[in-house]
This record gives sequence, structure tokens and C-alpha cells, in this order.
Amino acid sequence: MSLTSRMIDYQESGADLQGELTLPEKSGGKWPAVLVAHQWGGRDAFADDQARRMARWGYAGFSLDMYGAGVSGNSVEE
Repeated sequence: MSLTSRMIDYQESGADLQGELTLPEKSGGKWPAVLVAHQWGGRDAFADDQARRMARWGYAGFSLDMYGAGVSGNSVEE
């Protein structure tokens, strides 16, 4: 199945955030959606890959960003 991915810039509580949206290419243009939340380190390749996996299964997959565009966590405690 062919997939389409693009970065989505959005804001929440004054923070600039950036997530990746991956869509299956099928007719109709409407899909059920799955939000993929990242672990303590921030949005990473693993979260993006999980969103792509959801798209391969026929969902719109979105790997969200809870920290801010380009911001990563340094430790679990942080």
C-alpha cells in the first residue's frame, strides 16, 4: 500500500509543536485516525514508524509532539 506523509505544525498553550501525519492512499479521502504519543525522549523515528504502521493498516496515523518542535527529553525524571 502506498502512503503519504507530511509534517504538521500546530500550537498548544503557546508552544510550537510539530507532528507527522501519514495517510493511506485509498479512495474516499476519509480514514479513522490513530494518535501516537511518544515516550519521554520526545517525538522520534519510533513514534513516526508506528504512525506509518497504522497508515498501512488503513488508518490516518499521527505521531504527535508533546514538547515542542525539535525539543527532546534528556531523562525520565525530566
